Amino acid sequence: MGNKADILVLPSSGKISAYNHTIVTDFDPSEDFLHLHDFADSKLVGWDKTTNPFAAGYLQLVDDPNGTAVLSIDMHGDGDNFLTLVTFEGVSAGDFTGDHISSLNGRHAPDGDAGKGSLVIGTLGDDRLAGTEQNDKLQGYAGNDTIFGAEGRDTISGGDGDDRIEGGLGFDELTGGLGADRFVFADYAGADVILDFEVGVDLLELTDDLTITGLTEIDTDGTGGADSTLVQLSTTASVTLIDVLGLSDAAALI
Repeated sequence: MGNKADILVLPSSGKISAYNHTIVTDFDPSEDFLHLHDFADSKLVGWDKTTNPFAAGYLQLVDDPNGTAVLSIDMHGDGDNFLTLVTFEGVSAGDFTGDHISSLNGRHAPDGDAGKGSLVIGTLGDDRLAGTEQNDKLQGYAGNDTIFGAEGRDTISGGDGDDRIEGGLGFDELTGGLGADRFVFADYAGADVILDFEVGVDLLELTDDLTITGLTEIDTDGTGGADSTLVQLSTTASVTLIDVLGLSDAAALI
């Protein structure tokens, strides 16, 4: 699949049989994704498109006798006639969470958990991505993207390019990635965290007449010393800039 973050998409066309499945030799759970796209809609007979297909008996992700993760399908959801779809060499089933597997209908945790939001992945171009009211994961990939998390506790990454990122409501974790990024905060924002803010390159964009009312160096890793900066806004909103210290003038951020 390559050295960068990759997306493995299962096509809706093609016949599923015991003699036809995919072997992935370099899937990296720290950055790669499996996207079922419209595969789930077309292959899962009677699926309501709401219930997690792992919980409904359509999909399972387990280790084979060699400890290798194997994704299998029972197209009728009976849970007793599984055929192998994908073998992930060098990866165990326990390495996967709901952050790794999604379809057009949201993220799907292999343990059957229904509490996941959407996984939204951009392209090499300039994308406009939006989350839902749940806890979403949005990945801009490449291009100059505009990303809005909406509600929930979202995880947003802009990827390459000069991105405009807004977490929205909730307590969000934001990463700009490469490029000069703008992190947008409105009066409804929560207490967000930016993992890679670079002073002099990235900016905070304040709307709804928000202002910065305080800069406080804080300890986020529990070692007893300040390692990051808490930026307090003129509402209850705030943003923590991880690994940023030495700020004396809020103007450097806006």
